Amino acid sequence: LRFEGQGAAGVAPAAQARVSWSPGQSETTATLQIDPERAGAPASSAMLIAEIDRDALEADNARRRPLPTRDAISVGVVARAVFGGAPTVDRLTPAQWLRMALRPTTVAPIDIRDIEPTAIDPASLAGLDALLIPRPDLVDADAWRRLRRFADAGGLVVVFPPAETRVHLWADEMVGAFGLDWRIAREAVEPASQSLSEETPDSPIFALLSGELADLLRPVRIERALPIESTVPPGDALLRLTDGAPWVAVATPGQSEVGDDDGVESTEGRGRLVYIASAPTLTWTNLPAMPLMVPLVQEIVRQGVGGAGEARAVIAGDAPEALRRAVTLVPTREGAERVAVDRAGRAGDALRTAGVYRALDEAGAAQGVIAVNPDADGARTDTQARSTIESWLAGAGVRQGEMRWIESDRLAGEQAGALAENRRRGSLSVWLFGAALVIAGLEALMARFFSHAKRAAPVGREPHATEVGA
Repeated sequence: LRFEGQGAAGVAPAAQARVSWSPGQSETTATLQIDPERAGAPASSAMLIAEIDRDALEADNARRRPLPTRDAISVGVVARAVFGGAPTVDRLTPAQWLRMALRPTTVAPIDIRDIEPTAIDPASLAGLDALLIPRPDLVDADAWRRLRRFADAGGLVVVFPPAETRVHLWADEMVGAFGLDWRIAREAVEPASQSLSEETPDSPIFALLSGELADLLRPVRIERALPIESTVPPGDALLRLTDGAPWVAVATPGQSEVGDDDGVESTEGRGRLVYIASAPTLTWTNLPAMPLMVPLVQEIVRQGVGGAGEARAVIAGDAPEALRRAVTLVPTREGAERVAVDRAGRAGDALRTAGVYRALDEAGAAQGVIAVNPDADGARTDTQARSTIESWLAGAGVRQGEMRWIESDRLAGEQAGALAENRRRGSLSVWLFGAALVIAGLEALMARFFSHAKRAAPVGREPHATEVGA
């Protein structure tokens, strides 16, 4: 792991880990611990570099991924302001529970900004990394479109059902603005299964909690929930109830046309939307009083913000979407050409040279970096599935009826028959070659025997020399 400015030769990386591979192993996990003294001053980004031992194919021996770094995460909490003294624990509002989970200590690197539901505008959203919304019923349609644009720019939006609302009509506006195929219930229910399943998907959001997550989930009880009634893909349901109903779900804003006050349209978002089906209050769940509350909110915010950013690592040959406000991509590798950014915000030409490109705006200021990696899948020698091959052949113009599959046992039988035939033909060739040699020898003997040199002179005549006169 290297920070900006550590790319020079001879400079030690900020963190390093070694992995030993077993024969046939293709995946592993390594943990890096950064030394703050070696890292030096905070940088705008770090470069995570994975390298293998040198081999004959040099191009795919290294893979790079830029990681944006922050001094602190800026999180907005959308709720009405509450005045008065500190209430008792059983009277804390969902927003107050969330603020305590975001900053359990005064040294937590999270800055909290309170936002009124009626004041969601570009100015209030500027500089935020994430937004927690415990009162979505107070967000109007225009504000939902602004939140969609906030997610399009790489922001994280976490939504909870409001604790005091009976009929939840706000969910339709949220689903429509974010272009999701979810269908959320209109009224809260009391689930028959009041505990959380200890089986969690392999999600990077809970990677740091994987060793103790089961113990943290066990004492949590769910009294009320506003469930997602439609089917949620297994990888998008981060936590489920024991009956299988999704309780924490994540989605990327789908493709739709939503405009801001200036009429600017946005299509597919780069951020994340996380929905938690119970309000963070003791009347809905005992989660706020359980040890899971702080790590759950912290990891959703931290990992969600880290994973909701713009795409910064691409495969060579792609024309990726550039970073915001970037007008040109300048390679750090000598000999590679810079690439202009078109009006659609994408690289004007494919990035064919692997390496690191710096994104610059009109003033020449750096907006970030994009890592271009070789297509390592092209070096795989694994056996491909039949469906994969059929899809590839279909893309090449081969129709389904034009291909014939040979089963493995049939192929083995055909190969054995071909080998036996080759052996039979090989033994016959030896005999034919021997016969040809015999015929060639007989022909040579007979040709010499019947040649003029072997004819005898006529009887009664002596051979004489021919005289040649002038």
